Amino acid sequence: MQLPSYRYPFDSLFTGSSLGNALAFARFTAATDCEGLWSASDNRYYLGSWNVEIELHGKVLLPQETVFMPESQSTLYSGGGISVEKLFFIPFDLNFNPAELSPALKSLHCRLAVSNSGDHEETLLVVHRLYFPAIKSKLFTKQPSAQDQAVKVSVAGHGNRWAVTTEGRPGEVRIVASPLMPTD
Repeated sequence: MQLPSYRYPFDSLFTGSSLGNALAFARFTAATDCEGLWSASDNRYYLGSWNVEIELHGKVLLPQETVFMPESQSTLYSGGGISVEKLFFIPFDLNFNPAELSPALKSLHCRLAVSNSGDHEETLLVVHRLYFPAIKSKLFTKQPSAQDQAVKVSVAGHGNRWAVTTEGRPGEVRIVASPLMPTD
């Protein structure tokens, strides 16, 4: 069964979608950047924003079209013979028994799919900017509490993984990971 999707020119949109499951909720800009990750288990925001920028030869690729699907949102970027689909999703489970819900449902995923229509290899610079604590968004009505905006975190890197821990709460950790090693 193919799920419905809706395609819009990027410049015709004010905001993106909101995606969620029984444990997490995320909202997005028209360019498919995350504007907050919220937890249903304690009504708190754990991420302010996650912006992804793609550069080719020092120039940022521009968004062309945004696609809304029930399980995800993606934006297509292009320039210089390169096309990139930036897709965010939150895992979903139809199991509604709270005792059996997987902790993976608290996660947010970003996937980049690159296509090169040129006749030679290109090198892209992909910059991820994750902001902690929660921040207000001019795009959405629900705003993080003052408590969520005042959270302090520490970051410890381990290769291609980073542990982001709330100060004073050693059990409150966000893990950021990539299949690729960072260059800087």
